[in-house]
Amino acid sequence: MCSKDITVSYCKGEKDNKVAFVFLCPGQIEEILNKPVCGATGAHLECLILELQANESLANYFKYNCRYKYRIINLCETVYYKGSKNGNKPDKLKIESKENIKRLQEVIKDMELTIVFNLEYKGIFQKEILLEDKAVKNIIYTRHLSSQSINQIDEDVDNIKIVSNSEGNLKRRIKVIAKEIIEQFNRDEV
Repeated sequence: MCSKDITVSYCKGEKDNKVAFVFLCPGQIEEILNKPVCGATGAHLECLILELQANESLANYFKYNCRYKYRIINLCETVYYKGSKNGNKPDKLKIESKENIKRLQEVIKDMELTIVFNLEYKGIFQKEILLEDKAVKNIIYTRHLSSQSINQIDEDVDNIKIVSNSEGNLKRRIKVIAKEIIEQFNRDEV
C-alpha cells in the first residue's frame, strides 16, 4: 500500500474491498504511528472482523483479517485527545462543514457496507453525508470500539451478566457488538 493510501485518519484498503469503517477522529496513538485506528480500538476492530467473518450473510464482505485491508475513515481528519492542542473531540460544525461532508461522501460512495462506530453522530451522518447519495447502501451504526465503550456492555449474547475482570470478557463483549451489527444488516438487507 502506498503512503498516500494510509494516513493518520484514512486507509484506502484493498481494491476489492467493499467495507468502510467510520470512526470519529484520530487520537494520540494514531498521531504517533501515523495510521488510523491503532491501539486497543484497532485490536478490538480486528477481533470484531473475525466475529463478522463467521456469519454466513456477512462472510463475503469480510475476506481479510487485517483492518488495513478495509477502508477506514474518520468523521474528522484532525487529531484529538485529552491534553492535545485541539481538545478531546471535534465539534459538530467541523464535521458538518461542506468541505468535510464532500470528503466523506467521496470516500464511501463505492462501498457496499459502511459501519459507523459512533452513535452520537448518527444523525449528522444520515442527514448530511447520505443526503445527496441515495445509492449508498447497508449503513450500520454501533458503539465505538474503545475499551471505555466496550466495558459498558454488562451482558453477553445469552443475557448472562459479565462479571468484571473475568477472563474472556472482551471476547464476550465483542460478540455482543457483532450480534448487533448482524441483526441490523439482516434487518436492512433486502
